[in-house]
Amino acid sequence: MKKSVIIVLALTLVFAAMLTSCASVAGTYTFTPAMEDVAANTQHQAFLADGVPSQLNTLKLEKDGTYTLEKKVDEDRIHLTATFYGTYTEEKGVVTLKVPTDVSWDFDWGQFIDMEYFPGVLKGQLSKGDVKIDCGRNSFNYMGGGHEPTYMFMTPYLMDSETTGDVQITLNKDGTYSYVEVASSEDE
Repeated sequence: MKKSVIIVLALTLVFAAMLTSCASVAGTYTFTPAMEDVAANTQHQAFLADGVPSQLNTLKLEKDGTYTLEKKVDEDRIHLTATFYGTYTEEKGVVTLKVPTDVSWDFDWGQFIDMEYFPGVLKGQLSKGDVKIDCGRNSFNYMGGGHEPTYMFMTPYLMDSETTGDVQITLNKDGTYSYVEVASSEDE
């Protein structure tokens, strides 16, 4: 009986320590990539840079160890939002965002639809069975069959990475965050 009580107490202390660690960094943080960097990244960043001059990433870290990361482009007629949901850990000021457990997207490419690069507004969610962000026949990404939604997680930009995995970030005192270069996207 005493052994099981000790095990329960030990597990309770471990869980409480994990919650305390996450609670200390809980809050909302933002990251705005410099668009001059966008053109140098991945297969079609320059395409985006020509038509979309800004992007805002908003990260919400909850006390329970979960996160929501929204990558949003909202310019003129172009409205793109990808939202990632998952868990995180924190150690010595570095937060590790684990690979998302769910992703939702709502892409309205505006004038690019008119130019027949995309078939229309693209919406979906991984947990609802959508596994690709499908692109139209005339799309620059048609040959690849569309985007894998979790592959947009690794890069700071609203673009595909060549890999997927955990992402490490540093939280700044001014309410922003920055990517830890060695642990984030290969296309930086």
